[in-house]
Amino acid sequence: MQFSTKIKLKNTIIAIIFVVIAIIIPAYILNKWFEAVFFFICHWIIRNQFKYQYHCPTHAQCRIVTTEIFVVGIIIIIPIRFSLLSIVFLCYTIAYVGQLKKQYNTSIAKLERLTAPKLFDCETCSESELLRRCDELRLSKDNKQLAIDFFIHKTKQSVIADQLCINEKSVQIRKKRLKEKLNTK
Repeated sequence: MQFSTKIKLKNTIIAIIFVVIAIIIPAYILNKWFEAVFFFICHWIIRNQFKYQYHCPTHAQCRIVTTEIFVVGIIIIIPIRFSLLSIVFLCYTIAYVGQLKKQYNTSIAKLERLTAPKLFDCETCSESELLRRCDELRLSKDNKQLAIDFFIHKTKQSVIADQLCINEKSVQIRKKRLKEKLNTK
């Protein structure tokens, strides 16, 4: 068995143990055995009827939320002798809240992606964007021209080395440093 499969199996077993404990303890304390089993079955079936469901980012948080749902759910369930539909209503409410939470998290994530500042990339920018970035960094006129030659015109390093009367390795180092400076925040 592979390592990742063992971890998944371990997490599944731990999750099942938490669910069983979260059902047995309140059922025993409140003497709501039938309600607890019916709540678990309804929750499992109804939750799968919704298109989206909230999922915690970590297994530990998932176990905590699941435990809270079952403990609180079993506590507030009206005994079956008074109302069987209260369990179904409660399970629909929990699943609906889970769907709303998932949709909210998804919309927030999309908004963050849309409003996140765009990182500058000297390899893909336009000439005007490059000049604006050079001005932000207060680069000299010579460095601005070098940036245009390197990243806009894609001039060969050998040609720039001949123009500046320096060796190609120096041009390569200068291009690397200029690129790092332009692309940093």
